[in-house]
Amino acid sequence: MKSVQKHILRNKNGDEVLLINLGAGIASIRINMPEGPREIVLGHRDLEQYLTDTYYLGSTVGRYANRINGATYFFDGEFINLSANEGVNQLHGGDPSFNKKFWTLDSSSNSVRAQYQLQSENGDQGYPGTVLVAVTYSWSDDRVLTISYSGVTDRPTPLNLTNHSYFNLDPGQPPIDDHKISITADFITEFNDDFTATGKFYDVLNGPLDLNSLTNVSDVLQSDHDLVSKASGLDFNYVLSENEAAAILTSAAGDLSMGVSTNYPGIQLYSGQYLGLPFSPNEGVCLEPQFYPGSPNYQHFPNCMLMPGQRYDKYIEFSFQINDH
Repeated sequence: MKSVQKHILRNKNGDEVLLINLGAGIASIRINMPEGPREIVLGHRDLEQYLTDTYYLGSTVGRYANRINGATYFFDGEFINLSANEGVNQLHGGDPSFNKKFWTLDSSSNSVRAQYQLQSENGDQGYPGTVLVAVTYSWSDDRVLTISYSGVTDRPTPLNLTNHSYFNLDPGQPPIDDHKISITADFITEFNDDFTATGKFYDVLNGPLDLNSLTNVSDVLQSDHDLVSKASGLDFNYVLSENEAAAILTSAAGDLSMGVSTNYPGIQLYSGQYLGLPFSPNEGVCLEPQFYPGSPNYQHFPNCMLMPGQRYDKYIEFSFQINDH
């Protein structure tokens, strides 16, 4: 039986990223602050707990991150039926998602770079085509964690891989309410009552969901906006207008910040309101660069279809900075 194995990345500052082969995931990121190491993602201390984790904690999700309406899509004259795992819809690629698969650590991996590989067979989660995917983590001396995704397929298939880490930049990881956040976006993708995409866009400018400038998370959570009430918190896909500076998250004290860059067109913001034991609601915030929810069903959304002969080439960059305060 396969077991959860760890691999540690370490830069010259002594900052560490703990990776695991289950879900090609991030189990820990420890930044050496002036007062000592600070854990900045939620994780299980016992790695075997990831086998039963239901929060996609730190993992690579796929084949398709987020929701696909009705667990079906239409392509080339045919309806493709996927595995449903959230009512009639599919979330994060169904069950099991890539987070519950054991990935293979490439033998070239070392203390600053690690690559995990997975073969998803034809019909996996209902998707056509055998897909070979790789996730490469690189950890630099200037505290930049780059996650690169690559993939090839032998049949047309949607592909949308992301990382599902829950960040909390505060020491001791109290609720994330006092963090500040910005996302360079004027719209979110509109959603139905079951959180599937409608195919329309919702203008957030000059309202509580406008995050173009640094905003206290608590100000958004405590707003009386009907979408915040509908989601019981934040669970929105922002339509990025700037990729190189897609988002910024800062600790309550402002002593640590995280920048997010990506070549994905959107970023899902989730405030962790459905976290349960051993964690607490709103203990971590997810910033998940990705294609828009439901993209296979909407031709006017950015194209998420991977074709034979093409190579999937996406990245997420988390850059951490210690600030004087």
